[in-house]
Amino acid sequence: MSFEEIENAYIWTCEGCGKIAAFPSSDFYRRKDELKERGWLFTLEEETGREDWGRTWHHYCQRCRDKRRQTSILDQRIRTVKG
Repeated sequence: MSFEEIENAYIWTCEGCGKIAAFPSSDFYRRKDELKERGWLFTLEEETGREDWGRTWHHYCQRCRDKRRQTSILDQRIRTVKG
């Protein structure tokens, strides 16, 4: 899990690189919005075979978010080579 709530803090951990963002435990949504402003990515993904709700949150810092969004070779422009 990439989010943890302890007695007096909220802790998010990037699933890409392990970077940690910790905040005092006041106003969860304000803290989450602050991370979004810093470029963190929050995704909710379906996972089959789980007995609970079947969904898991994933968190990525800005650097790892950008790595996930890199374009595929299929998205690149076709170039011709003169030979």
